[in-house]
Amino acid sequence: MARGKGSRRPQGKLFHALNGNSDDQRSDTFTFRPKANEAIQAYFNNATNATITESMPEWTGYPEVPTFEALMYEEEDMPRNNVTQPWDSKFAYLRCHYLLLREEALQLLRHNVKIVQDDPSMNENNNMSNIGLYDNVRVCGTTISSRGLGIRVRFGLGRVGKNIHWQQSKRLLSGSLVVLMSADNKDVCKVAVVASRALSNLEKEDGSPPEIDLFFGRDEDVDVDPLSEWIMVENRSGLFEAQRHTLVALQRMTLEQFPLSEHLVDLHTHVDAPTYLEETPVRNMDPIFPSNGRKSFQRVNVLQNWPEHPPSALDASQLSALERILTKKVATIQGPPGTGKTYVSVQALKVMLSNMSPRDPPIIIACQTNHALDQLLLHVSQFEPLFARLGSRSKDRDVILKRTMYELRKASKNPMSKGFKDFRDAEKNLVRLFRVLESDKDLLTIDDLESFNILSPQQCESLRNSEWESASTESSPLKDWVGTNLREARAKYHAPLLEYEEVLDEWEVEEVQEHEAETGVAGGIGGADEDEMDVLKGTHIEFGGRLVNNGTKLSDPAIESDLKKTRNMWKIPKGKRGAVYCYLQKKLKGAVLRAIQDVLPSYHAAVKERRIGNLEADEIILRGQKVIGVTTTGLAKYRALIAALKPKVMFIEEAAETLEAPITIACVESLQHLVLVGDHKQLRPHCSIRQFEGPPFNLNISLFERLVDNNVEFSMLNQQRRMNPEIARLLKPIYDDKIKNHDDVLRGRPASKLFQDMNVWFFTHENPDERDTMSSSFNSEEAKMIFGLVKFMSYNGVESEHMTILTFYNGQRRRFNSLLKKAGEFWTDRLSDIKVVTIDSYQGEENEFVFLSLVRNNDEGSIGFTGNENRVCVALSRARRGLFVFGNGEMMCGASEIWANVVREVHNNKKSRIPVGRRIGYHLHLQCKAHNRKFYVQDASEWNGNVGALSPICSVDRVREVNQSSSGTSRSQSSNPTARDEHDMFVGGPGVRMGHSRHSSSSDPPPAETNGKNNNAPDMTDWQFANIDGQRQDRAARNDHPRPASLHRLDEENERFLFGEEPLPTEQSSQRAQPTFPRRPSRPPPPEQRGYGTRLVHTTTLPNGRKQQTWESSREHGDSHTRNQDNGESSQRPSSKQPEPSLLD
Repeated sequence: MARGKGSRRPQGKLFHALNGNSDDQRSDTFTFRPKANEAIQAYFNNATNATITESMPEWTGYPEVPTFEALMYEEEDMPRNNVTQPWDSKFAYLRCHYLLLREEALQLLRHNVKIVQDDPSMNENNNMSNIGLYDNVRVCGTTISSRGLGIRVRFGLGRVGKNIHWQQSKRLLSGSLVVLMSADNKDVCKVAVVASRALSNLEKEDGSPPEIDLFFGRDEDVDVDPLSEWIMVENRSGLFEAQRHTLVALQRMTLEQFPLSEHLVDLHTHVDAPTYLEETPVRNMDPIFPSNGRKSFQRVNVLQNWPEHPPSALDASQLSALERILTKKVATIQGPPGTGKTYVSVQALKVMLSNMSPRDPPIIIACQTNHALDQLLLHVSQFEPLFARLGSRSKDRDVILKRTMYELRKASKNPMSKGFKDFRDAEKNLVRLFRVLESDKDLLTIDDLESFNILSPQQCESLRNSEWESASTESSPLKDWVGTNLREARAKYHAPLLEYEEVLDEWEVEEVQEHEAETGVAGGIGGADEDEMDVLKGTHIEFGGRLVNNGTKLSDPAIESDLKKTRNMWKIPKGKRGAVYCYLQKKLKGAVLRAIQDVLPSYHAAVKERRIGNLEADEIILRGQKVIGVTTTGLAKYRALIAALKPKVMFIEEAAETLEAPITIACVESLQHLVLVGDHKQLRPHCSIRQFEGPPFNLNISLFERLVDNNVEFSMLNQQRRMNPEIARLLKPIYDDKIKNHDDVLRGRPASKLFQDMNVWFFTHENPDERDTMSSSFNSEEAKMIFGLVKFMSYNGVESEHMTILTFYNGQRRRFNSLLKKAGEFWTDRLSDIKVVTIDSYQGEENEFVFLSLVRNNDEGSIGFTGNENRVCVALSRARRGLFVFGNGEMMCGASEIWANVVREVHNNKKSRIPVGRRIGYHLHLQCKAHNRKFYVQDASEWNGNVGALSPICSVDRVREVNQSSSGTSRSQSSNPTARDEHDMFVGGPGVRMGHSRHSSSSDPPPAETNGKNNNAPDMTDWQFANIDGQRQDRAARNDHPRPASLHRLDEENERFLFGEEPLPTEQSSQRAQPTFPRRPSRPPPPEQRGYGTRLVHTTTLPNGRKQQTWESSREHGDSHTRNQDNGESSQRPSSKQPEPSLLD
């Protein structure tokens, strides 16, 4: 829709707030010279020259960077995001997503500003973890760059109250939105964007205050006076720059045709083929379906004769998905965990690329994360060398790095981009003006005062000639005139702070760097070198003008009156000259600022021209590529460049994890074919404001999920090739029976002997969670338990690269990293390749063994987003051979239906599909690799001293071997000094106290005459066993904290369940449709049989008044065991059949 050429913008109620004044700021348009690429020129000029008419929505005129008035304006009625039915029009659809995304980007900063305005003297505190507050903010210089005019500010940390390790902090990230509030008037505020946070300016060797560069949204907000003091406010969780480009693109789409809107907006369920395929439906399928002597696949009409049983390793669901990708203009592919959705995408790309003609535009591939993009491009690189990657944040330093735009530009022979000369001319004009204010000048110059009409020519001449002839030739006339009536104003910053703010770990630092590289403004459109992303390059000028009056104080009207009365400046009394000088200094700054603001429009035009020239040069490079990779954030940032390439096909991987708007703006006018690959059962889009993730705004519903839920055609992959079936069954509550196990996982995912041949175990405990200084949850005891288990596995031969510690919380991840650092160099080196990550960063990844830390355990029964079904889906589906869950199973059941269903599966009730024993309990079931002895660990303290290396009993054996080796009678294994020393380091050396962990033989039960003790271990008396029992009872008492009423269902039936006699209650027996989780028994059974798999048969009162309990295995061939309650003495009757080891404790 075109805007009328001469029409005025409608004056709505928000117009003045958005634009700050009544002048039409977009009335000044600039005529650009014709460029080589008309598409890029038109993209920018159409948007710039368009004028809003009465028929155009008001929101299309909102400025890119909001004014302060616009920032503080709250929409009275936010639009509702319609996810269940078609939209009324494309304008209603675009408006809704624009306003919701804009509000989500601005709301928290608006809230923080209001808090500071209510209490201007406030400091940061722990109750407002997302507010950033910096005092004594003063401008100190400018950087005139090809990206825009940067104003450098210096600031203090007095209101933060702590020092900051800037390289490990999320504060003031490049692209963040900040508000400068006058220290003298809280109602005077300006909005700016962080342009650069160079580490060299933030952490100075001389200890001076940190500095950053800002881009102001409006020319009139630019400040050049170092004497003005401001307070700077930020929202530390803001993502403005990431959303800024998307907001601009949504506005731009109102001027464009909206391809595929019949499905994306109108929700037509039947999907046709793309236009280009209807014109030429015959495709060469040989790249994936090799021709043989009987049948050729070189010329296949994919719309009419799709191959029924082609020679391919693809399963039936993958073949169906492949057909949809190649033949439908909107192809939606759901790929549950491990079903090979990326593999299917790669096969489809092979076919598309092999059928491209030299004149076809490149295929665009977009992913939510840089990591996923690199992985996909690495697959593509194996069969297509002509690909490019937009953006420079790639971990691959070989294949992908060579194909980044920065490297491709260096290798190209294109001349310097157009617009360079115009920019240099505009830059010189600004430099000339800013030089008047630079700090190299001790004082104002008479020439500047005259040229800017601050003083009359006669007054300037008097300063040059009058009494100056008698002054010292080494001084300046103005310095002699003012004398000693001036002093330098020094800002008082906080005293050196001793305490440092809690720093981010390596993973979080990497996340910060990736965010800045992807969205930061310093690198700008076209991408800079990755190492230069935090630096704003250009001509830098430091400001002077910091002198203040040291003499008689005068008002401005009085000074003006004196200046009007005299032409000879020397006649002004010496005591007043300081005040007059400061008045002249202020007037000169104002005059220079007005002159700067007059030339800024031409400077901005030159910056835009330079930007267009860079894009034109990049388009020439990309025109010769067949595939272009970009993140979904980059789709908006580089949209002008992508639109100029006129792509027909676009792949969106991780589509279900991406907000809808960034995919919507990918629909450039030339697009004919959109492929969405993802899984809405896994991670959803994330918002910084929780209320926007639910009804009625529904920003956590992706375009992918909305299309699937509204029955627009889609395909689902249904054969998983990752997880052992015992692990895969845990996904049944999420996918029902839709996922099948491929033959590969039925025979190729064996369980580890270290876990007694179990692929799954849910270790339940009652250790309480806590909160760290960043308001993230952690559980110290749970972390120690997992860390001990990881060390046990590592010492028993499992490579650290095959293990992943997965958690829902950054606080717990930091706790694991802290344990690793404190473990010493031996373990730091040994576990150097272990992955410790949060679930949100691990979608699409997998590993052999995964240890899942649930963290949450509290009196309130609150589990936070641990109960989010999408995150649970990801958490349970990362392991190939072993998944070990740690948490309070009972509380999880009571608070979450999804966890109740998972526990039902691991408890393995009669409805379970996998015939295995129960996989949940209060102990870890482990087995020593060297001796095949089984032992059980219940508490993290049981790792101490021996660390569970081979098992406590095996540790004693090894200590004995070490002692024997000193007397010359050691076994061969202990004769190796290196192995012996390493083992001593692991188990704590000779003489370590053993006996906290329970043990059993790998096959036969301990003979009765040994009273259940192992012959190879030192004698362990009944007193020691009783002492362990007492410790466990003490722990149970300490952990028996109050619980929600819904969890207090400990009755006789639960006791029988705990000891293995009864199956888990079914849904019909529970009002909440969830299992009643077992509570720890008040008195544990004997050590020889303690755990699940036993039951109390009867209790007999003996003649002496003592009670005797008889315990029996609940399995059909278990042992019978009696125990006297008062002294712990026990005896055992071997059964006629060999006992089967219990799988539950």
